[in-house]
Amino acid sequence: DIYFDPKNDMVYVWGTKTTRLVNVPDKTESSKWTYEWVLGMKNGRPRIAYVNQYSGTPNIKKITINGKEQLATLDNPPPSTGNK
Repeated sequence: DIYFDPKNDMVYVWGTKTTRLVNVPDKTESSKWTYEWVLGMKNGRPRIAYVNQYSGTPNIKKITINGKEQLATLDNPPPSTGNK
């Protein structure tokens, strides 16, 4: 999946990463994995200004619930307050 955060100019790409061992052909391990990129332009060419990768789903933003700061992810969005 892919998500663009226009506020931070961040591109999130996530899915399932499968790792295979060279010496053990029948052994594989799968996990959720996320890549974060900030892309820019320099002299008319696209450039990667920032890259990060980590296990799990994207850490989209920090939210505050009952006075505690937590990370909201796409799999676990912040609860709706009913205000729009």
